[in-house]
Amino acid sequence: MAAMARIRGRRGLVALVVALVGALVWVAPAQAEPAPAGPSASPVGSAYIPNLFSSTVSVLDLTSNTVTGTIAVSFPFGTAVSPDRRTVYVSSLYGGGTAGGDSVSVIDAVSKTVQRVITLGDFATVQPNGLAVDNIRKRLYVANSNRDTLGIVDLNTDTMTEVAVGDNPIGVALGPGGKMVYVSNFAAGTVSVFDANLGTVVATVTVGTNPTGVDVDLAAKRLFVANGGSSTVSVIDIKTNLVAQTVNLPAGATPEGISVRPGVLAVSNVGTGGISLIDTSTLATIRTLAVDGTWGIDIAANGSVVATLPGSGEAAVIRHKRPASTTVVATGSVPLGLGHFIAR
Repeated sequence: MAAMARIRGRRGLVALVVALVGALVWVAPAQAEPAPAGPSASPVGSAYIPNLFSSTVSVLDLTSNTVTGTIAVSFPFGTAVSPDRRTVYVSSLYGGGTAGGDSVSVIDAVSKTVQRVITLGDFATVQPNGLAVDNIRKRLYVANSNRDTLGIVDLNTDTMTEVAVGDNPIGVALGPGGKMVYVSNFAAGTVSVFDANLGTVVATVTVGTNPTGVDVDLAAKRLFVANGGSSTVSVIDIKTNLVAQTVNLPAGATPEGISVRPGVLAVSNVGTGGISLIDTSTLATIRTLAVDGTWGIDIAANGSVVATLPGSGEAAVIRHKRPASTTVVATGSVPLGLGHFIAR
């Protein structure tokens, strides 16, 4: 616990989580309708919910909205799911790999077991956060918060090289074809753009305060960045690496997670003001879902939104199209999730 307290003192993101958890409240949407039953429910796979203080990953079946498995992972935080939906990567925020080192666990999604653990460095020296997997190049990208680097893990050998980015890197997202990698730098208020072919950072983009979640709209060639400290979303044109627009969120919003599906952007809100659903073409708010205190967020193949509720140890599965419904499922202590955690 002493080591954990020291890390939280150095890194504002985790301190913010701990400070806010006690005050988070879930607010049910008005006039929620029952979830559809039978074949019309449209099976959409599983969500892998990392429970930071339980040191577990809950496997949430999105057809039945029940937890079907629990996987032991030390202090899980960042998540990435391979495109074939067979492998899940989970970073351990406070260490826990072989010989007590900072690590990433590689989970077999079929057997729901940890295949292997990739140790990145000595305990508390790396602090891996967000993840993104490139199946074409067989690489796993890791935001190494304590080292201010982007880690590039060769999945053939499980060895890591590093490239310097900004202060306190948190989130990672891949551009089209994995050519560009985008890293949010929480303390610097910037996004680093890494060219995977050149092996160098080719641009640094200034965004809002405390950027955390990042995701790319591949069709629109835009990067969306959740700025938790300024209650905004930065929209970056990935052809020019310039901020094209800044979207203001409701007063009191503290956006952390972000997820894009064709036509819609979902933004979590660890404060009050609900979950924002934004039209990716017009950047207008489509709807605000009345669920407060959410951190991690991802959109399933059928359009359902899954968000974590760290204050109550739950995940909310929200069907916002009619018939609308919200199902809240118990997971573990302080569920977070940075990046994609749904097997789409």
